[in-house]
Amino acid sequence: LDVALAVDADGLHVGDGDMDPVLVRKFLGPEKILGISGYGDLARVKRIFESCNVAGAGMQEMSIGIDYIAGGGVATSPTKTLIPQGPESYHEFKKGVDALNKDNK
Repeated sequence: LDVALAVDADGLHVGDGDMDPVLVRKFLGPEKILGISGYGDLARVKRIFESCNVAGAGMQEMSIGIDYIAGGGVATSPTKTLIPQGPESYHEFKKGVDALNKDNK
């Protein structure tokens, strides 16, 4: 966050173990891009969504404005230790996120 603010970055991605997205949004402001890691784990996204969704809006209108959710690994990567789940798993994850969004609008 410090570096993103110092260089006036376009946005920031928040992963597991990083700052709470609500707090990050407060520092970044509404005009910056904010993304979160989903790790292909719909329960994780739901927990983040519920903690951020204080106004009861859908993901698109979420009061803190999460702009995107990274779904997780589809293929192997030399920089990641997570086991990729493949494209089919990603499509199922996306369906779950879409359903979360629809249910919370």
